[in-house]
Amino acid sequence: MNRGKIPTRSLRGERIFPAQPAKAAPIYERALAISEKAQGPVNANTAALTSNLAGAYKALGQYAKALPLFERGLEAAPNNPDLLADYTATLGELGRATEMLAAVRRFAAAAPGDRRALYLQAVLAARAGNHGLARSLLQRSGDLD
Repeated sequence: MNRGKIPTRSLRGERIFPAQPAKAAPIYERALAISEKAQGPVNANTAALTSNLAGAYKALGQYAKALPLFERGLEAAPNNPDLLADYTATLGELGRATEMLAAVRRFAAAAPGDRRALYLQAVLAARAGNHGLARSLLQRSGDLD
């Protein structure tokens, strides 16, 4: 398996969950079960389905269901920037600030220059009440003029 690279499209080249996560989640659940049974838990297709199912749950606000799936995806692709960003944001949505801080540091190390790391750090700072730092980080990320 090509560690660090997870396909983001289905076998037919489609993405379902961004537009219709409620419809996509059960499809991804079934496809993931089939893929794990046929190919095992560690392969590119299973990793992509795991990531896509996690993304669907995250889009539905089902963060507790998404988190372990993002963790499984990171086992297969530990430095994938998109997975790290989604995992970090999900920790934040669950109110797990200490873990989010560790995850955002991991993300920043794995993807230097990715402005999402600054944005996620700003989220942490704002939630901690340090609005000046949050504003500075947002300015550096380009999300605030």
